[in-house]
Formats: sequence, structure tokens, C-alpha cells
Amino acid sequence: MYSLQEIESNFKPQFTQMQKQMESSKGFHPSEVTMVPNQLNAEAFGIKPADALKIKETLKAVSLPYLLHEFLVKGLAGASYLIPDKIFDVMFEAGSMLDIVPLCSTITSCPGSSLKIDVEVDDSFKAHYVGGGGDSPSETIKTTQVEITPALFDMKPAITLEMIEDSQFDLMELHLRRAAQAMGEFSTCQFLARLITGTHGDGTQNTVTTATASVHYLGDLAQAWAENYMDKGLSDVVILGPEPLKDILTDATVSIYSDQFHSKAVTQGPLEHGNFMGMNVVVVPMNESYAGDGALYLASKWHGFVLAKATATLTVRKRWLRLDKYADPVRDLVGAKISGRQETKCIYNDHSCEITEA
Repeated sequence: MYSLQEIESNFKPQFTQMQKQMESSKGFHPSEVTMVPNQLNAEAFGIKPADALKIKETLKAVSLPYLLHEFLVKGLAGASYLIPDKIFDVMFEAGSMLDIVPLCSTITSCPGSSLKIDVEVDDSFKAHYVGGGGDSPSETIKTTQVEITPALFDMKPAITLEMIEDSQFDLMELHLRRAAQAMGEFSTCQFLARLITGTHGDGTQNTVTTATASVHYLGDLAQAWAENYMDKGLSDVVILGPEPLKDILTDATVSIYSDQFHSKAVTQGPLEHGNFMGMNVVVVPMNESYAGDGALYLASKWHGFVLAKATATLTVRKRWLRLDKYADPVRDLVGAKISGRQETKCIYNDHSCEITEA
């Protein structure tokens, strides 16, 4: 771990280069420029792997208000070196509180503006017995194509020049966190909107209607798992709203299932609530929707999903939680925007099942 003074003494050339790159790109994202690279790609940023580890330890040990105070009040330039990366860490942690996408979908990036994926139609791939020295018989594999073009969305933190001048550092962090949470919420709703559509790739999305009106039971989750499994989808994620989760936590109708779930229904993270039949239970904590869809409470009924994370959907993300119009470590926070580019498409529609309350 380095002190802020040591960082200032040892890494001024790297910081100068970082500032130039931020000014050129008019923004900051650690995949583009950073003072805290991982040890595998540290040398690409002009930093030795051992130094990268020590800088990362320093970044974990200090808070954003402390760095802002050391730079703006005490004039310690070494603190400013870490401010962009610390801001990103704060935003990433806050955004993750309402962002279910990493828990529910495979995520990738794309080199250009869009990504085209060939999806093999079910039963196109078949294994064959082959005689000694022989080759597999030729066959035509049927495919359908899905194109994913990530869309841009952003959020502007409510940071003013007066906050900076009056050293209201805790309020600055608060507004950054709130803006990042709004980005996470938008990301979740966009993902759910695509999942509800469920018509992009191969197959037809499965459906289950709850056996009891306005109540989700563990048996409904088990039935949804079976529907996906019959279509070769091994489900490992359940997505629920808070009311269905409450129903399930008090469900004792199927004792072998309820005992298994209730004993494990401890909060693992802000969105994860236990495990049932090998499926991670993820809770969406909001009812709001964007563009008229995307939430789990639709037409006065709660909806839920059971799906196979690896195959049901694919999400393309580029520069998630990037700071736009940002080059100066502090002053450009006034007017800066937090942006992301994301789109989700269903790949194997029949590897997800929508549960609707009767």
C-alpha cells in the first residue's frame, strides 16, 4: 500500500498522461484510462504490476470524501490521482444495488456498434457414431440470427459548484450514488422488458400460471423449472418481486421444497435472497417501468421468471457507468453525466419461463 504522498512522488508522469487521455476522450472509464489497472494489464497503462497492486490497496483503504478533502482542502495532488477511479468504484457499488443484469444474463461487449449472433436451432446439433478412421456425416445446421445493438442512456448527478466550494464532500458522494442507482434501475427495467417480450431467438418462451390467485408458491417455481428443462434449459435463476418473495418465504405447502428454501433464504447481497433447487433467487425491489413495460407488476398482477442464465439471454454492454464530459478530477463533476450502453436479446426463448399470477 502506498501513501498519497508516495503516489504523488512516484506516478506524476502516469497521472499527466491520464489527464491528457481524459481531455481527449472527454470522459473517464477504467477500461480506457486508469491509475488503478489490474496486475495483468498494468504495463499497458505504464504501471508495473507490483505498483498496480499497491495502488489498488490504497484505493480500497480511502474514502471518496477523504480524497476530495485531501486534494481540495490540503492541496495534496496525490489524492487527485485516485479520485476518478474512486468515483467509479463508488458508482459501481451503488449501481449494483439495483442492477440485476449481471446476476441473470450473460454479458459481453462488442468491438463495433452492434453484435450479430448465429443461434443454432434446437435439435440441429446431433452426435453420430463414427467407424474407425471415419468422419462425421455432413449435415446442414439450422440457425437463426440475433442482432444486438446497445443503446445509450445516461443520468446527470445533481452536483453543483457550491458543493465543491463549500466542501460538501459527503453530499457529492450521495448524489453520485443516487445517480448510479438510477442507472442500475434503468438497466434492470430494460432487461426485464426484453425478457417479457421473449421472441428474439430460437423457440417459444414457456409460461406458467400460478395455482392460487395472487400468490406465488414454491410449486410454481418447480413447474417453471420443469418446463424449461423439457426444452433443454437448465434453469439457475429465479426473478421475483418483493410480494411474491414474501408469499414464498411463508409457503409450507410442499414441505420438502419449503424446508430446502427456507433454510437458505438469507440475504447474500442486496438483490439475492437464497437458493431453491439450485436456482439463485433474485428480487427486483421496484415496481416502476420505463416506456410502459419492464417492471414485474403488470396489469395488477405480479410476474416472475425462471431461466437459464447462460443461454436464455445475452446482454451487450459497453463502457458501463462511464463519466462523460469529465476530465478534471473534481471541477468537471459539475455537468458530468453517467452513461452506459446496453441491450439485451433473448437467445433461446424456451430457456426462460414467465410465471403469471392467476
